[in-house]
Amino acid sequence: MSPPYLLAVALLLTTGCGRMTGGLGGADADGDGYVTHADGGADCNDTDPDIHPDVEERCDGVDNDCDGLIDERVLLMSYADSDGDGHGDASTGRASCDGDVAPRVTLGDDCDDAAASTYPGAEEICDGIDNDCNGEIDDGEASGQVWYADTDGDGHGDPENTQLACTSPGTDWVTRNDDCDDSAATVYPGAEELCDTLDNDCDSDVDETSPTWFTDADNDGFGDPNGETVTGCDDPGDHWVADARDCNDADLQIFPGALERCNELDDNCNGDVDEGATDPALWFRDADGDGYGSPVQTEQSCEQPTGYVAVDTDCDDASAAVNPEATETCDGVDEDCNDLIDDEPLDPIPFYLDADGDGFGTQNHSSESCALPDGYSANRDDCDDDSATVNPEADEVCNEVDDDCDNSIDEAGATGETSWYLDADADGYGDASDSLLACVGPQGRVDNDSDCDDGDAALNPDTLWFADADGDGFGDANASTAQCLPPDTYVDDSSDCDDDDPRIAPGADDWFVNGVDNDCDGAVDQDRRLGAGDDGALDLSSPFVLDQDRSNGRSHPDGATYPVTQIDGVTVLTSEPPVGMAAGDEVLVLNLHGSDAQHDHVGTWELGEVVATSNNSITLSSALTKTFAESGNSSLSGQSVLVQRIPHYTEVVVRSGGELTTSRWDTATGGIVALRATEQIDVRSGGVIHADGLGYHGGVPESVDDCDGAQGESYAGWGVGEVDSSKGCKGHLQNNYNNNNGTNAYNAHYGGGGTYITGGGGNYAGGATAGGFGSTPKGAAGGTYGTADLSVLFFGSGGGATWSGDKVGNNRGPSGSGGGIVFLTSERIKARGTGAIRSNGTSSDYYSVGTLVYGASAGAGGSVWLAARTLDLANNSVQATGGTSPTPPSVGNRNVAKGGDGGTGRVRIDVDTSANVTPNAACTPDPGHTATF
Repeated sequence: MSPPYLLAVALLLTTGCGRMTGGLGGADADGDGYVTHADGGADCNDTDPDIHPDVEERCDGVDNDCDGLIDERVLLMSYADSDGDGHGDASTGRASCDGDVAPRVTLGDDCDDAAASTYPGAEEICDGIDNDCNGEIDDGEASGQVWYADTDGDGHGDPENTQLACTSPGTDWVTRNDDCDDSAATVYPGAEELCDTLDNDCDSDVDETSPTWFTDADNDGFGDPNGETVTGCDDPGDHWVADARDCNDADLQIFPGALERCNELDDNCNGDVDEGATDPALWFRDADGDGYGSPVQTEQSCEQPTGYVAVDTDCDDASAAVNPEATETCDGVDEDCNDLIDDEPLDPIPFYLDADGDGFGTQNHSSESCALPDGYSANRDDCDDDSATVNPEADEVCNEVDDDCDNSIDEAGATGETSWYLDADADGYGDASDSLLACVGPQGRVDNDSDCDDGDAALNPDTLWFADADGDGFGDANASTAQCLPPDTYVDDSSDCDDDDPRIAPGADDWFVNGVDNDCDGAVDQDRRLGAGDDGALDLSSPFVLDQDRSNGRSHPDGATYPVTQIDGVTVLTSEPPVGMAAGDEVLVLNLHGSDAQHDHVGTWELGEVVATSNNSITLSSALTKTFAESGNSSLSGQSVLVQRIPHYTEVVVRSGGELTTSRWDTATGGIVALRATEQIDVRSGGVIHADGLGYHGGVPESVDDCDGAQGESYAGWGVGEVDSSKGCKGHLQNNYNNNNGTNAYNAHYGGGGTYITGGGGNYAGGATAGGFGSTPKGAAGGTYGTADLSVLFFGSGGGATWSGDKVGNNRGPSGSGGGIVFLTSERIKARGTGAIRSNGTSSDYYSVGTLVYGASAGAGGSVWLAARTLDLANNSVQATGGTSPTPPSVGNRNVAKGGDGGTGRVRIDVDTSANVTPNAACTPDPGHTATF
């Protein structure tokens, strides 16, 4: 197809185009034979001889033929051909002189210029696209699948009946085209050739696999496989069959499936002779081998089986002596099988007169016969034939007569005997397992069998048993029952002093200092408070940290401690595997930290014994009974509960330079020195056991100038933190430990030492005391709080911090921390030197500078609990003292203001004998910052 020319938009009509070499005012400057007149002329450009009306228009942007049109009829249209298929996009057409210049073409008939396979005249293929741009998709003779009609449904199509389609035209069209007869379902390539005059397998041969016919001479329906044969679809007629399985074609009775007969022939052609024959002979079992068979035990067989005979007249096939030819004897048997027993025997039997009719005859009168005559007996054993109750089978009766003719009178077993039971322990009760019958009771026997232990006179129906409700093996003397054997939950011991608690019983461990007589010896917390001694001796002349150092061959700290996440009866879950704890260990469970909203159960403690550990779990010997959190023990969220191993030493000696302590409280663990010693705890001069400053932390000044410092930490939470600078000095600390206006940070219930300008001293486990204020403020001293008997345990609270100061020569830092907890039990506790055993609050030398120099406050004393049989304490050797706030240094001409002193802690002393300590005292120290014992 030639490219179209652009049609001119105007038509120039001329009436004449002759050359003019002259004419009216004309001239032919370019010599092309056309002139230009003043009022116009034929030549539109008389300077170019190639431009005049007779010139063919060229595509050069010039009106070559002077018709007023430029490039008319010579401009070529071209179209963008993005896919390179020679057909362009009609929407991209433009006219130009260059025409078909790649990538443009002169055809603008492409319906999809992004697909090279789509253009007018392209081959339509099965792809869901209008490939030939005729407006139809997959139409006509698309290069799709050729489908063949399968009229007979045999899966093979007629090659002469086709359709071209992208998808199947229907269920009777297939893609195979090899059917040679699409009107017969039995005709297709590979089909079985049948005798039906059809080319079933489409191999151009008809009935080529016709059957073979065999001769059937005996006409039994089965042919001779070795005889004559013919091949063909038509039946040859009588005496010809298609089955060649006859094994004897000369006998009508022999063929496959025939009945087998006893004739030594293979009647059914299965290769076996006479098997399962229909006419076997009947044979009789001759088990005793006497030549006569049993009529009831038979077998059918063509041949006589071994052990069988043809005669069935034996009346007892178990005895060779019994058969029709046997001799009769007196034995109650029909030996000759004549249905008569003991007729004409060879050996008659003697019988004896039985005058009393008791079945036993007398030897004084006899008669011979096979059968027992009336009034006679086969024996002569009666010792009294005048009494039917006296004979060898009579029961011996307690009547002083030889009833059973054994020449003994009233011997054991006599009727009327009494059961006599052995009474070996002579408690009047017999053993049911050892009895005898006798008319008269033998020596050492009784006529009752109610003894449950005939070897122990204490066990009989009168024995007392005592209720053991708690299952500890010891019973309640006030709950008993009398019977031979104990009922369930009863024991023979009545020494339990508390039958509701299995941990309280004679011999129980009494090293739990709990105010209870665990071993029922009448004394409380004194016999076994010494511990087990399993950790050996501890001898110190240098520092030893109980929950960090390793000693005595242990691979883990002696006082291993872990945070507790949940308590469920006997199970204590920890935040990590409790390594260092094992079966038999004693542990302390204690809640030490809560919040201002949840603190009611802080200070709760309980001791337990470890049974096993696994993963993050400790199993105790008995369930913990106390509540450690606000809403029970299943969730300890918001509480800091710990479990700590209590070492059991044989003795602890702290020499000069020796120090026994523990890690500082870190809000989860630490701060507790707890141990037992079986022999002694000896703190010598220059040695110390302490928890000084290991308890609740002191407050920290705020980071914003001119603001009050934070309160110290207490059992209700932290008193440490930063001011919210966006709120100025009114944004004081979480949990409202400080008054939000910063003028009087006093919280009577929760905080540590209070603060305003100057920090207040830390209380013992109690409310905050505000710091001083005014022209010469002084921090107030903390007071004593908590319980005197240490039934709840706390650290000492931290002191309150000073205000921030103005950063002029300041020395800001935290206030003093509270003392921790010291818990010691032993046979003997001895302490020499001031503060040998202590838990004091610490002081702080930090201060802030403002109008005055403000000193930081001190922490409160902690808890000390000593329990021993003997105490030997030097003066001032035991302390739980609050820290003393030092006087801050002078700065310029500023006056100084001390912080508050720490409150006094608690000391409890439990002792049996002591020269200088009140026995079993729960001591409440005087208020102030000194408390020594």
